[in-house]
Amino acid sequence: MKPFKIIVLLVIGLILYVGYKAIYALPDEYVKQAEDFQRAYNTQKFQLERSEKDFRILQTSEYWTFLQPYADREEWAASLTSARTEFSAATKLNTDVITPITDRDHEDDIKPLVTAISEANKLIITSSKYSRYSYERSRLILDARQYKDPYFEQIEKIEPDAIRINNDFINVASKSKNTHQKKTDDINSKIVVAQTLLNTLSDQKSILSKEHASTDIDFALYGDTYQAILAQEKLLTKHVKESKVLLQQLDRNYVKILADQKVDYYIVIGRATWCEADGCGAGSNYKFPEAHVGPNTFEYFESPTVSTIADKGWGSLSYNIPKARWDALNISAGKNWPRNHGYAEFWVDKTLAATYQKYTIIENGKTTDTDWQRVNNDDYWKNEADLGMAIVSKPLGFYESEMITSAEPVGMSMIAQPTMVDGKATGSNQHGEWRQSNGNSFWHYYGMYSMFNAFMPSRYSYNQWNGYHSAGRSSSYYGRNNEYGTYGSRTYSDSRYQNSAYSRRNPNVIKNARSGKISRMSRSVRGAGPSSRGRGPSGGGK
Repeated sequence: MKPFKIIVLLVIGLILYVGYKAIYALPDEYVKQAEDFQRAYNTQKFQLERSEKDFRILQTSEYWTFLQPYADREEWAASLTSARTEFSAATKLNTDVITPITDRDHEDDIKPLVTAISEANKLIITSSKYSRYSYERSRLILDARQYKDPYFEQIEKIEPDAIRINNDFINVASKSKNTHQKKTDDINSKIVVAQTLLNTLSDQKSILSKEHASTDIDFALYGDTYQAILAQEKLLTKHVKESKVLLQQLDRNYVKILADQKVDYYIVIGRATWCEADGCGAGSNYKFPEAHVGPNTFEYFESPTVSTIADKGWGSLSYNIPKARWDALNISAGKNWPRNHGYAEFWVDKTLAATYQKYTIIENGKTTDTDWQRVNNDDYWKNEADLGMAIVSKPLGFYESEMITSAEPVGMSMIAQPTMVDGKATGSNQHGEWRQSNGNSFWHYYGMYSMFNAFMPSRYSYNQWNGYHSAGRSSSYYGRNNEYGTYGSRTYSDSRYQNSAYSRRNPNVIKNARSGKISRMSRSVRGAGPSSRGRGPSGGGK
């Protein structure tokens, strides 16, 4: 065979091999896992060798006479042996499984590679822990001997500080229990945890004091106890800090009301142009600026059956959709049209529904109105039926984690569960009380909470509260007769919702809501946008 042909065959073979490797090679993420393991493996190899060397040096140092009893008792040498054993097992996995698989570089080996790397990493971690043990223990014991008195002086200050922190927390927690009696058991549990942490710290302080006064100090115990007290102080401080934050949450009262909402609909039209003459090239594509359209137009063009909406050959533009639909796009077909192109196609390139909401926030008696806020489509439609309702409620005596995120009439969750006396609702809480009028029970808000009255059509009766209570707080509640929310008959008796952007854009919804004829079924454009169609069919130049 001629040398040239041999070279050609070799090149072809190389190309086929490279192509085969590209198709069937291990994915990059698994190659990276193997590389990360090799780095961890080499790091531990160096650390283990260094630890073994350092231990041999320590055994010949001036400190060994002092440290040897501790080393024998705690089996430092055995720990290094265990480190070597674990590392040897990782080495075997690396040699027998991981390296051969990465060298073969084939996707069929993904599962055994992942399994081997996982097991080898566990061995590396355990080996690292064992290899550090002798150094960490010798350092702790030597430091305990050197800083015996400073350690004790520090702990002498920590204990009274811990007692003060705990006593202060008990005072704060006790006041919170008096204010929020339903949380008594939970608050008591937090007090118990703090007291237990303090007691443990005090017990550890006693051990440290006893060792400090001894003529034969166990410096391993001394050092461990010192570290344990520091850790216990951190736990106590952290628990008290986090608990105080939670107790402060009990004093917060707020609702987030959906004050207004709107959807702006946009359509992007694409155009391809070309000519049929020789030398015209591949043609040209153009996207028109977003066209702001109404919901009916958006719904029409959102339909997947709408493809090429217009085209042009010899003569004028030809429409494949009703002319009124084209006019609703309000685009200039000839914008940026290449001078020598006589043919064109138009299609829907993208649709977009931009959703916005406004909120009214009432917190501890103060009302704040937000401007329009852009929200994602899912969040918008989640609360689309909740105009005028509280979509977040956090009553007094609730933690933030217990806030109510299902929609409800404003302030309904603030009402106290009544005690029935002679068929009448009685009882009160921080927000208000049950009162009687003409033989019926109504809820009356106190002081700063009276502003809730401005966000509801009338006082809440016992029957209304009972319907809400029976429905449970896990789902939205629109009243016994669906009278609340976007489609509720009571909502638009309030001028703020009569004159809302939603009302102006959806007059038929408001009309039907007032008459009680509308249902809560989703409109067909509910889940729309953004979506990309990609360009439609197009011609091409010669």
